[in-house]
Amino acid sequence: MLLNNIMMNKSIFKRLKKYFYAALGLGFSAFIIYLLSKKINFNVALENLKGISILGVVLLISTYLSTFFIRALRWKLMFDDKSVSYFTCLNSLVIGFAGNNFLPARGGELLRMEYFKRQSSINRITTLSSIFIEKILDGLVLVSFLLIVANLDENLITNEWIKRLILFSTLLFSFFLILIIIFRKFGNRLIKFLQSSKKFIQSLAHLLRKVQDSTSFLRWNKNTLFIFLLSILVWLIEGFVFVFALYIFQLNEFALVAGYLSLVIVNFGILIPSSPGYFGVFQGMTILSLLLFGVNKEMALSISILVHLCQYVPVTLWGVFYIIKSSISGF
Repeated sequence: MLLNNIMMNKSIFKRLKKYFYAALGLGFSAFIIYLLSKKINFNVALENLKGISILGVVLLISTYLSTFFIRALRWKLMFDDKSVSYFTCLNSLVIGFAGNNFLPARGGELLRMEYFKRQSSINRITTLSSIFIEKILDGLVLVSFLLIVANLDENLITNEWIKRLILFSTLLFSFFLILIIIFRKFGNRLIKFLQSSKKFIQSLAHLLRKVQDSTSFLRWNKNTLFIFLLSILVWLIEGFVFVFALYIFQLNEFALVAGYLSLVIVNFGILIPSSPGYFGVFQGMTILSLLLFGVNKEMALSISILVHLCQYVPVTLWGVFYIIKSSISGF
């Protein structure tokens, strides 16, 4: 009876925690949208979008969607199990990104994990751990981009909040990388020690073994190097979406630096709890980035809306298609 009550309380706590994060994210997004509406003329921002050509929109969408094919290859190479299908990785990724666009608290990552687990022989813990490592690789690439663009513009490298962001993000992602490398190197010793302990500790050892499986790709070989190069390529292409959007609005002079800075700031910004699809946060971070280059708020909002919709709509439709298809076929 007592055990049942404990399990019930844990279930309630998990549910409340999920609702809390969802409410926190929605509240934060709503707050940013409120601030934007008070300081920006939305009619002017929408007017700026009327002159955008269909060809420009198609190029933005095509460029963004191309990154998923590279992400899928990278993720496949992170598994030693060669039976993992490339298209399973691709479908799982798209479903995960689409899920983040309509599920709170980044629920798309869990959707991605569940789909991948059912379509492959990889367990949930290893899958989720590989997704976490993937995010660390992405973070390290974005930190590198931030360092490069900051040094290309004297105003950026002397900006106080940019300097603090560089310091914090470098320390954060470097810490996680070092932690992963240490676990990859010495994890076997820890797991063997735990396996010789009590039964409860042995369960922890079994869990850590699954986590360690996700780090198996970290070796001094061509495969690991290729994974890192693919990580750079993904963000070079995705950054070009912002750069091209700036060219569309004829902000050519600083398009390259401002585009990649916006990429970094937006992707660091959406780590903050927000609404599904990151509405509000995406716009706020883009505006914050472009203000550093003297872009007026209405123009910056127009650019953020264009880029966001070119990312949000196609991948959501693509992911929903796979979800419906998988539901019909029994997942």
